[in-house]
Amino acid sequence: MSKIDEILTKVDHKAGYKVPEGYFADFTSKMMEALPEKKIEEHRKPTRWMRIRPFVYMAAMFGGVWLMLYMFNDLMGHSSSSLQYDEQIADAMQDDKTATELMKTGQFSDYDILNDIYENGESAENIDFSELN
Repeated sequence: MSKIDEILTKVDHKAGYKVPEGYFADFTSKMMEALPEKKIEEHRKPTRWMRIRPFVYMAAMFGGVWLMLYMFNDLMGHSSSSLQYDEQIADAMQDDKTATELMKTGQFSDYDILNDIYENGESAENIDFSELN
């Protein structure tokens, strides 16, 4: 015999818990009597506000996002490093002499002008840097 068989012969095979005779025969009826009465509430008819409330909240959210993006865009538009398109300045920049004079007056920094040139797709090989000094 193995050790497991020896242990099983020493231990009684019956469970340690017993249920009284006929306990489960009328268990459900006793349980239903012991439970309190459940109140069934009628469903209220949704009001107009209850129906449109999610759409109002969604519209407010999108309005807030739009306002936030508008404010960020407005704040970014006033930075000094970006050049605004101006027709007179564009015409003046076509003439090398006028462009050099504008840079000497300090109205535009070298960085602003070079940044604008790079944004328009020009490469550094095509730019004559001798006139900037």
